[in-house]
Order: sequence, then C-alpha cells, then structure tokens
Amino acid sequence: MKRNLFVPACLALFMLTAFVSCQSDDEKQDAVMVILKLKDPGYWEQVGVAASLECAAKNLTAVVRYTVSDADYQSQLDAITDMENMDYNFKGIVAVPIYSENNHQVEQRIADVAGKMNIPVIIIDTPVNDSVSPLAGKYRTYIGTDNVDAGKILARNVPAAADSILSVYSAASNAGALRYKGFANVKGETGLWKTSEEDAAAIRSQLDSCPDVTDVVYYNGSLAHTNAVLDILKDNGKNVYSFDAFESLLDNLAQGGVVKGIMAQQTFEIGKQAIDAVFNPNVKNPMYIEPIYITKENVTSESVQPFFDFYNNKYSSFR
Repeated sequence: MKRNLFVPACLALFMLTAFVSCQSDDEKQDAVMVILKLKDPGYWEQVGVAASLECAAKNLTAVVRYTVSDADYQSQLDAITDMENMDYNFKGIVAVPIYSENNHQVEQRIADVAGKMNIPVIIIDTPVNDSVSPLAGKYRTYIGTDNVDAGKILARNVPAAADSILSVYSAASNAGALRYKGFANVKGETGLWKTSEEDAAAIRSQLDSCPDVTDVVYYNGSLAHTNAVLDILKDNGKNVYSFDAFESLLDNLAQGGVVKGIMAQQTFEIGKQAIDAVFNPNVKNPMYIEPIYITKENVTSESVQPFFDFYNNKYSSFR
C-alpha cells in the first residue's frame, strides 16, 4: 500500500513554521511606549530621559516619541498606530495625550491599542477628563504635579506682601493659571499680567507702571518665553521666583542673580515612577509628585543635581 507523504510533510512544515514564529516572539525586546509632547531642553525631554534610564535599569527599551508642538495630535496618533508594527513586546504605554474639548482621538487610539494588546496605560502630567474621555476607567494611574498645591508652596517661600508682587504667566498656560490660583489662595491677590507667547517684552512697560513691585513671580511659559521674560527681569532689579527648572533660571540662581527661588517639578521622578507603575497593578491613583523648591542654599544638593547633569549632557545617549 502506498503511503501518502503529503500530509506528514505539511504537518512537519506547519510545526516548523509555528516554532520559528514562537521563537521570534520570544526573542522580541520588551519595551514601553512613552508618548510625550514638545521636545525642548526642559520638562518633556527630562521626563523622556528618566523613563529611558528606568527602562534600561529594568532591561527594557523605552520607545520615546515627542511632538512638534503642543497641539500636534497627528504625531501622537502615528506613534500609537506604529506600535502594532514595531518589533517589540510592549508592556505598557506612558502618555500625556493631547486633547481638546472636541478632539479625543489620541485618547481613543490609546484605549483601542492598549485594549487590543492587553497592556496598562499610565497618564502623566495632564489629567484626562474622566467625564468625557475614552480613557476613563481604562488607565492604571495618573502621575503628575498638583499645580494648585505647588503655587501654595511657592507662596509660603516668597517673603514679600501681595501688594509688592507682580504675577506673570503665559495666557496659553493652564498650568500657570492653576499655580497662580494656589499662590493667591495663600498670599492673596497680586498684580497680574498674563502675556501671550509673542509679547513678553510688554512686561517691561508693565513693570515700569508698578514702581512698588519688588518681586516678580513667573508661573509658566515655553522655553523661549521664559528666556525672554528673564532677559527683561535681569535688567529690572526685581527679585524673581519661577516655576520649572530651565537651564537659564538655574544658572541665574546659582550665580546669585535675580532668580531667588525655583519651584521645579520633579521630572526625573515622574518619568521613573511612570515606568515603575507599568509593572505595579496596585499603584496609587492618582499619584502626585511634590515639586522641589530650589534656592541658592540647596542648588548644589543631590536632589537638584539631575537637572545640572541633564543640561551638561550626562544623559546624551538617552536624548
């Protein structure tokens, strides 16, 4: 009787293909997708570096994607879509999704892909609106800074009375508004100047019209806006208190300039904790990371050193 060799041959080929396929999946590098906003030498790049450092410590790859602007939905949508075609074994998504009142595409795409891959989502910096977000109930935790509390902490460290303070922030900054709210809650209402990103120079005339102002509190803006404001204030002789540890602010403070205090979000801790949360299903939600208040007295301390290491390119291989 003739033996049909076709069936056993097909079965052997199928088993070999399945083995190779499984072997290929096993050999994929474990990774975490990290989706951030605008890459500039400040907040978001520091978070990205911290996430990359923590992934490296866990023998993982951090796939970090930035946007070209704070309204760049498409880059985030593309990054999430690309996950399904990348040669990685993704363990989670860390994201600060860009959204508006009428645009929740990024949040929906994250929810869809994370659900399909059965991986956790960690939201950082900007909380999602649980009443309307497609991610409501689908993310493990939120990690960031309580901006109202940060404003309160700074207010307790500024010695001047409210009527001697001018508060300045970019009108486009929601974080700036929240920080001022906390500051005013403790210190009382101050003079207020909300600038646009284009008219930072108008602060000079505003200061000239406020001769009794001794202290300027600067709440938020882009790197370019921050530097423009600082250049004006350097010549004005006012004490400056600011948020966010940009290099120009740190250098001015360290050199005994007009900057007297910086309320810095702990970007490196936020990035580290976000990666840790991917692997901790019992993580607290939400998780607020208290900012560090930097002065001339502690600017050389161990807690502040990561900012200087970053600006001195110690982490260049992760940038």
